[in-house]
Amino acid sequence: MAVTQQQTIELLLESYSMELETVMNYLANSVNLDGVRAEEIKKSLAADVLGEIAHAQQLAGRIKQIGGHIAGSKVLGLAMGKQI
Repeated sequence: MAVTQQQTIELLLESYSMELETVMNYLANSVNLDGVRAEEIKKSLAADVLGEIAHAQQLAGRIKQIGGHIAGSKVLGLAMGKQI
């Protein structure tokens, strides 16, 4: 059975969301980690954030290209200034 355009968009949106979640986790851990080896890990995570953002941008571009839409923070339920 062939995958529909909508199914493809949904799968790409899931991947996009996973990339954004990774960015949030890497960013948080690059700031919050403590311990003996924390600085080395924090630097590595901070460096990886840009790569993950690039992946999200690629996915977003493809989603738009095939007729999908990328939601902003309001639609996703994220609120500035509130802990998420």
